[in-house]
Amino acid sequence: ERNAYQTQSILCAPMFNPRGDIVGVIQVLNKQNSAFSAEDEELLSALASQAAVSIENSQLLQSLRLNNQALRSTQRQLERKAYHQDVLLNIANATTESTDLSAMIARLMARVSDVFQAQGCAITLHHKDEQASSHILTSLDQAPQVILPEDTSLSMWVVKQQQVACFSPIDTQDPRTLLIPKKEPIAGHTLHVLCVPMQWEKGSGALEILCEGPNEETRFSEDDHKLALLIAAQMATAIGLEHYRLQQQRQDHLSMIGQFLSSVLHDLKTPLAVISGCSQLLVQENDAQKRQMHYASVLRQVERIEAMTRETLAFARGDIKIWPRRTYLKNFFTELEQQLQQELNELGITLRITLEDTGIAYLDEAKLERALHNLVRNAVEAMQHQQKGNRIDIKVERNEADQALEIHVIDNGPGIPAAIQHSLFESFTSHGKQSGTGLGLAIVRKIIEDHGGKVRLIDHPGHTHFLLTLPQVSRKPSVAPPSANVAHD
Repeated sequence: ERNAYQTQSILCAPMFNPRGDIVGVIQVLNKQNSAFSAEDEELLSALASQAAVSIENSQLLQSLRLNNQALRSTQRQLERKAYHQDVLLNIANATTESTDLSAMIARLMARVSDVFQAQGCAITLHHKDEQASSHILTSLDQAPQVILPEDTSLSMWVVKQQQVACFSPIDTQDPRTLLIPKKEPIAGHTLHVLCVPMQWEKGSGALEILCEGPNEETRFSEDDHKLALLIAAQMATAIGLEHYRLQQQRQDHLSMIGQFLSSVLHDLKTPLAVISGCSQLLVQENDAQKRQMHYASVLRQVERIEAMTRETLAFARGDIKIWPRRTYLKNFFTELEQQLQQELNELGITLRITLEDTGIAYLDEAKLERALHNLVRNAVEAMQHQQKGNRIDIKVERNEADQALEIHVIDNGPGIPAAIQHSLFESFTSHGKQSGTGLGLAIVRKIIEDHGGKVRLIDHPGHTHFLLTLPQVSRKPSVAPPSANVAHD
């Protein structure tokens, strides 16, 4: 299209920034009454320079504004992240401060209520193994309550769908509003609900947060969604670990009970064997004095069994395990020899007990007797395939340095294989015995350690040599007879 305007003269000047770069061009048209002069050109150049500086400053100011906005945004993000870290740290502390699952959940919900300034919150737990659910509800003015959730509740919908639900009753188009538990908010207020899923190895759940507010401003934000998901994930980890700990604790208790019962059954072998042998001799023996002796042996073994029964009950009650008493070593080892001698004679095994100290020691007689029976029984079982010359030596002496009682139990059996020596005193370690439970030496170590002592294997080729060391804090002067040896070949 043509118009009445006509270009008669034109003057252009480049705009240079302070660095000498062209940032634009300034142009003027049609000077009135004359053509553009050299003075006009100088004036326009000066104006172009000023305009270039103004444009450069404006661009710098705009850049600063954008950078400040980015910095403020980054600052807000860092503050949110720092806040989230503080919240997660508080949640972690709540899990470590609790002694059981119920207390941990109560602490967690209190933390969540503080973070979101909620009127109440709830946790729904669904256990896969048990196919059962529980709903724990708490509010600012009530103690935690445990109820069974309805299948149509909001929390169970989140548990099954593993999706986030966030809305108010005013969201009438959201079908999930039908699942909200019936609750009357304060007059003029609106109930807002945020429910996020949780999941761990053996179960799943939901964290439900409830707030009341007078208007839309109290709705949960996108940041609230993210924070709630982070909290739910950490809570799920804590709940899963607590379930695992409780499961392991139950398994450990069952294992401990099983091992203890196995040790009791293991130690019943000796008294039952003595009772069986003496009972047979009672039937065959006509001499009244010898019958009385066999009867006394049976009675002593019954007393041993009763003592083991009391020990089992004491263990179940958590009573003290060791009762050290003043013990005459001469009498103790003479009676021990009488218990062992009958069985060993029938097996063709020589027993020799050497007492280099016949004085007094402080120990639990029943427990030490049990440990020595186990060592002798192990030696008998290890030598069962040898034809003749089987021998067991028990030597008792006193360590001159610390006055500890030292008991050596030595047999001439095949010895302990090097492959199992490092685990010899652990439960269920056995070698070369068809009916061995692997508990005998573990029981020996436990008894000696309960006395404050040590048991160790001394390596001798062709022999098995155990050394039991029992500290004697309350050492008293020896008053027993001076006899030094009790020996039977």
